[in-house]
Amino acid sequence: MATEIDLLPVFRFLAELAPNNMKSWFDAHRAGYEEAKAVFHAFVSDLIDRIDFAGADKPAAKDCIFRLNRDLRFSRDKTPYKTHFAAYIAPGGRKSPRLGLYVHLEPLDHSLAAGGLYEPTPEQLRRLRRSIADEPRAFLSLTEKAARKGNFLPMDGNPLKKVPAGFDPESPAAEYLKMRAIGFGRKFSDQEALAPGFAEKLLEAGIALRPVFDYLETAAGIRMSQVN
Repeated sequence: MATEIDLLPVFRFLAELAPNNMKSWFDAHRAGYEEAKAVFHAFVSDLIDRIDFAGADKPAAKDCIFRLNRDLRFSRDKTPYKTHFAAYIAPGGRKSPRLGLYVHLEPLDHSLAAGGLYEPTPEQLRRLRRSIADEPRAFLSLTEKAARKGNFLPMDGNPLKKVPAGFDPESPAAEYLKMRAIGFGRKFSDQEALAPGFAEKLLEAGIALRPVFDYLETAAGIRMSQVN
């Protein structure tokens, strides 16, 4: 049986950081940050060890975890730190073109498991739309099955107002044809995230999404462009 990792230090630090999001406070509470960071690293490492990557590159936790510092270059919000810890668990880590499980821990019931094709190239998006348009009911059946198994909901997808030219506006999958990104997510309450068995719930979420990932990668041509 896998060891349960207590995420309370992560949630405690983030809850304190949110109303004190400034470097002076962070520096004074660096010990709390280091503890939370170590716990989250151990949690992600445990998830990785329990995932079957089926011959693909097994990532290290450090290559999956996002930095807490925010990129302020193009943002009006100048608060220096994110108020969540996050990791993208995929073959090769967070910079991989392959699809994987996004894990997001944030207090006040904002924790999330998600996955999908978020920033496709124009060619990938064109190929994906064509695949969906050719067999819309097969695609919908796949996504509906994943939604039932993992309690997922489609994410926003930054949709167009109309189905793009060259595709049937009456297609059963018309709403997906409008999307410029396709993803699915499931939120977790703080109570769920801090309870025993949370890691297992995340792993079950990844398993439920895997057939969708396989479809999206194949349809968009991601695997064919992947360097082995």
